[in-house]
Amino acid sequence: MNIVQQILKGFQRMLEVSLELLEKGINFQEFEEKLWEIMHSTGKDILKAVLEARDQEIY
Repeated sequence: MNIVQQILKGFQRMLEVSLELLEKGINFQEFEEKLWEIMHSTGKDILKAVLEARDQEIY
């Protein structure tokens, strides 16, 4: 998958979950924790894609 597509997918996921959580009326701490989890996961996915792309270039 294209790196830019992965980044956009990650941001879309963050927005979707943010809206879902806000609609449920959770408190700020829970919202912050869930958002942090999603952001961390998205960051790992992006880093993985970048490293795999660089690996292919080196190979």
